[in-house]
Amino acid sequence: MRLTREVFDECRERALSLLDRRAHSVGQLRAKLLKRGFAEALVALVTDDLCRAGLLDDQQFAVAFCEERLQGSNPAGRRRLKAELLRRQVPAELAEEALRAVLDEAGADSEYASALEAGRRKWSALRARPGSAPRQDRDRLLRFLAGRGFSAEIGYRVAAAVAAGAGDDDDITGAE
Repeated sequence: MRLTREVFDECRERALSLLDRRAHSVGQLRAKLLKRGFAEALVALVTDDLCRAGLLDDQQFAVAFCEERLQGSNPAGRRRLKAELLRRQVPAELAEEALRAVLDEAGADSEYASALEAGRRKWSALRARPGSAPRQDRDRLLRFLAGRGFSAEIGYRVAAAVAAGAGDDDDITGAE
């Protein structure tokens, strides 16, 4: 395929159309354009052009993604956020920078607050089940939070907080 202005414009329009639907990382956009049959050199030119124009920026994408996932209805912890950014082809160093920036800006306990919100909802659902046992529910809650990418430390803090807030008399801390 010969590189002409028409082919460049067609590829750029496809890229802009994809960006209109939702934000993409540079890597995601490149992969989608390549999948649609555009030449690698052309895709590199188009993505570089969009980066220079400020329409495509991995750093902005990563920060926005982290903010949304940290405070949204389905919050995630640091480990899961980093894994999801890497899966979306954001370079590891940019993913770390974005996480640091978002978590620093949101405050020291922002990750805990997100985990607590999710933990409260999960705890209510667990305790509402017939025949539920506090210690088993605590273990389920800890697995749930770990699956969301929250650290064990945050998980244990959340488990203690939700159990104390729920007024459970049974010992769920695991201490004998």
